[in-house]
Amino acid sequence: LLAAVFTGLTLSMPSTTRMLVSDHAVRDLMLKTVPFAALAQFACAVCTIADGVCVGTGSFGHLPYILVSSTAIASLGLLGVAKKGLGVEGVWMCFVGFFVLRIGAHTIFSKKLRQLAMGQKESAVE
Repeated sequence: LLAAVFTGLTLSMPSTTRMLVSDHAVRDLMLKTVPFAALAQFACAVCTIADGVCVGTGSFGHLPYILVSSTAIASLGLLGVAKKGLGVEGVWMCFVGFFVLRIGAHTIFSKKLRQLAMGQKESAVE
């Protein structure tokens, strides 16, 4: 979370973007997309941890379904982005949506992950 916040704050400062690139249009695009990139960075970390916990607890049967369904939905989102001409911002929104869908699916389908997140003892996990 701190890395995402630090990245977002650092790259959203005009003085930082001027050091990285001289093209004003690119700087403006960076300022628009950095919040989505920082959010995606945090959400990706949460997804990776959730996947690892599910594999580690032996509760991974739902993982392929989560990945396929969230990829399909994000792909449809990318088609919408292309049709509406939302550009790089729209692509980053789809990345965030992909990770949010995966986190939501983990919350719904992984009983063991929910129990561990609620602080129940490991012996109570089926």
